[in-house]
Amino acid sequence: MILGWWIPTSPTQRHKNPSNKPNSQGGDRGCNPPQLPRQEQRDDKENTGYHGHDDQPEEQLHDDHLDAYAELHREIAEWIDAITRRPWFVALNSLPEDRGLWVGTEDELLEELIERVGPEATLSEDFPSSASEIIEPPKGVEFAMRQEQLSIMDYRRMSKKIREDYYGPGWGPSAPIMIGRGLAGRKPYHEAAAYLMTTKYRNPLAALVVEFTYHDPKFTRNNREWWGRTRELAEQLSIRYMDEVDFIESRRNKKLEEALKLKRLEDFRRFCGRMRTCAHILKDVGVRVSWEKFRSRKRETDEEYSYTLWTIEAPRWK
Repeated sequence: MILGWWIPTSPTQRHKNPSNKPNSQGGDRGCNPPQLPRQEQRDDKENTGYHGHDDQPEEQLHDDHLDAYAELHREIAEWIDAITRRPWFVALNSLPEDRGLWVGTEDELLEELIERVGPEATLSEDFPSSASEIIEPPKGVEFAMRQEQLSIMDYRRMSKKIREDYYGPGWGPSAPIMIGRGLAGRKPYHEAAAYLMTTKYRNPLAALVVEFTYHDPKFTRNNREWWGRTRELAEQLSIRYMDEVDFIESRRNKKLEEALKLKRLEDFRRFCGRMRTCAHILKDVGVRVSWEKFRSRKRETDEEYSYTLWTIEAPRWK
């Protein structure tokens, strides 16, 4: 399952040594990574019988090595944090926003960064001179992106088989760059998403929404969106619920059945409140639920009334 929060190396990122890019404006010039001690050097000294500290107890030598490594890890953490505070990286980190995704071209990527940091910041020597320095970042930037749970997918450099595991609105040959946060952009398994809603959040209504986005024919390959009023949504979820339980008594959830029955005004209010709760937790599996209130008048009586229009956007499930 891919619902765990781990960030693999981006399939389009190539490991490059920043020193191979002496003229790179987006590299780690002036901010070289701390160097790890060479194991073979220590082994040579041990093999020749030289320890350098014959007059020190073994416990003290061990503590000295621990202190050295602790200091080294602290320096590495500070080095990565310094990269994440660079204005252009802060702008890059803000691109995915609420949806967790940004899709566009290389030119649009640079234009977005320039617009967010301002023209003065682009004069800095660490501002990327081209989008390729972000798409194929040096080690320091790659580590910073992992820390911030950012990954970059380049449609042009991924095989057809690998591309099948990714999805983003508009992502393709004309907009080949996709920047995602966390699991955004990766096609999740709908069974795992529904299971997470049931076990972690103990919310069967949210699990039912997941099943609705997977089975309902309105969610097509190229259009992963549904919209409708509160009553329509409750009716669609009720249909999905009946298909799931298949009239088997042991599968029934009486509380969920009651929540889907909208007879009185209080039922509508309660259902809307539960859907707003679902909207918050469904973000964890890439489902976006939004709503907007409208006011209208009845034709017969000219009486004013209000209604809520719901929109559900879902990823392409596996």
